[in-house]
Amino acid sequence: MSGGKHIVVTVNAAWNLLNYRTGIIRMLQDEGHRVTLLAPRDDSAPALEALGCDFEHIAMTRRGKSPVTEAGVVANAYRTLRRLRPDAVISFTIKNNIYTGIACRLLGIPFLPNVSGRGAVFQEPGLTVRAVLAAYRLAFNRAACVFYQNPEDRAFFLDHGIGSLDRSTLLPGSGVDLDKFQAAPMPAHDSPTFLMIARVLRDKGVAEYAAAARAVQARHPKARFVLIGGHGTGPEYMPETDLAAWQAVGVIDYLGEVGDVRPLIAEADAVVLPSYYLEGTPRALIEAAAMGRPIVTTDTAGCRDTVAPGATGFLCQPRDAGDLAEKLNAFADLTPEARVAMGAASRKRAETLFDERIVIDAYRTALRAALAPQTGGSG
Repeated sequence: MSGGKHIVVTVNAAWNLLNYRTGIIRMLQDEGHRVTLLAPRDDSAPALEALGCDFEHIAMTRRGKSPVTEAGVVANAYRTLRRLRPDAVISFTIKNNIYTGIACRLLGIPFLPNVSGRGAVFQEPGLTVRAVLAAYRLAFNRAACVFYQNPEDRAFFLDHGIGSLDRSTLLPGSGVDLDKFQAAPMPAHDSPTFLMIARVLRDKGVAEYAAAARAVQARHPKARFVLIGGHGTGPEYMPETDLAAWQAVGVIDYLGEVGDVRPLIAEADAVVLPSYYLEGTPRALIEAAAMGRPIVTTDTAGCRDTVAPGATGFLCQPRDAGDLAEKLNAFADLTPEARVAMGAASRKRAETLFDERIVIDAYRTALRAALAPQTGGSG
């Protein structure tokens, strides 16, 4: 489009921008826009600046709950955007969606947030949920476009008076770079290797994964169960003692956080995510699909959308280690040829549904509409 604008892209960590949002950043630059990134500065910031973006630090933490501190973050977001005066703001992650959304509403800046799942906040006590819903209404009800990653989240928000259907777009998750995540040959394993990629949170189904591993190994003693992902402090994470105990008896091989997951996906026969977290569309699953791996995941919002049951993988019931074990055994019982066919179908599904170019095109279209004179700005 002619006449480049100033676009702010905000998220809760700079590494998120570098690892997940560079396709959108490049699209904005190709459109002729100046791009400013607003996030807590970390080691990824210099690489983002090397892309030709400006970088603005904003102090915030993912799990902070102090009302005084969080009000300060909102005020800081307001002051920063008032100083920058961008033509539009694109936002990701819960706090950035709410805090910059409120600031954009006060400043009359077109706002385009992305709801990548509802997260743990909606599993808190009722008063907390009511407060969060009120904040979302304030942030989203004059947004230019709200992006959702699964239909259940969109229905939930609309049912609670947040946003409007005509100013919403349904995306296939964050999309996946099909050139970066290329199909890999299925490994020639006699017994399967299963891989779970997730933060080691209780709600991601880590305990169910371990329990199912024990059951599967009783029937397939050489089956391997690998877990990768970051661990942290707090009751939402699995205790380190449990991880150590599982490793000691050979149930789980926990490898910690891994920078590049592709070699481990290539070594796996299937990727597993028994999550009952309120997901958007899990990136790990669409990356696995892109690399031609069958998926075993839960029949829950976001997760179920990554699988054609029986064709590209299996769905199990959430919080049900027995059902998960049944589905993992069903996969382990497949012939090598059937596993290869299932993996090829998974790659084809990724090409059809999860190509990041679908997401980038949706952002291009929505942003052009938001910047157009007849629809730009909302006060």
